[in-house]
Amino acid sequence: MSNSEPLHNPEHRVRSRGLSRLWGRPVLVCTIVLIILCVVRWWPHVMWKYAEARLDSDEVHAIPVSEMPQTAIPDDWASVRVDGMEFRLPSDVVETQDQPSPDLVIFQNGVGVMVMVARPADNGELYEMFDVAKIRPELKGVTLPKLRWYCCQAGSSDFRWSMTHGEVRWHAFCMTAGQLFRFRNFGRVETMFSDDIEGMIHFDGKFASFSWEDKQSKQGGYINFRGASSTIDANFVRGVCESFKFSVEPHAEVDAN
Repeated sequence: MSNSEPLHNPEHRVRSRGLSRLWGRPVLVCTIVLIILCVVRWWPHVMWKYAEARLDSDEVHAIPVSEMPQTAIPDDWASVRVDGMEFRLPSDVVETQDQPSPDLVIFQNGVGVMVMVARPADNGELYEMFDVAKIRPELKGVTLPKLRWYCCQAGSSDFRWSMTHGEVRWHAFCMTAGQLFRFRNFGRVETMFSDDIEGMIHFDGKFASFSWEDKQSKQGGYINFRGASSTIDANFVRGVCESFKFSVEPHAEVDAN
């Protein structure tokens, strides 16, 4: 009986409860602090993973990117001028020029290659819409082709729980808004960055698209290509892009020389 008496001793029970409270409070406080730290540290990560599942962005793959090789322009290609743009095309393609709408000029050689040239436009509204500098200040003033270049190199597998908050925001941008900058989610990309013009060619099977922007005026546009076979002639596309120039002074008419 003497061994069991402390268990029924009121003083002993009070002392035990006091010790439990003293021990429990630090544990509770530490647990709460740990939860708060985890929320602060990984809240953007958790929110992105939730959004990724909702937006079906978990299967976005990076697109192979390389620099466009320098390409010789055939001497018999004719010069074409459209609203400040100048480039060269085969003479038989130039002769087929058509203008189905005020903003589009098309060249098509029968059932062969088709070249669709969009007239230049000011990209100012797109810059205001995305305002990339808020996410990455060092990209202030980046051209849209360069932004496409960044986005094409990003994939959903890039995500890491060890990312900083800024890295998570940039990853989320590339996976969401960045999808608007990809012409397609397949194929490959070649870049053409110079002092005046920045451009990017996206090859995908029988199609290719050249997006460009003048660094000074921030005007830009695109030239779409469709080949006759299942795989477009890459050297033909490169030749057109290699010859591409832009001057701010617009040409009112389409000129072919």
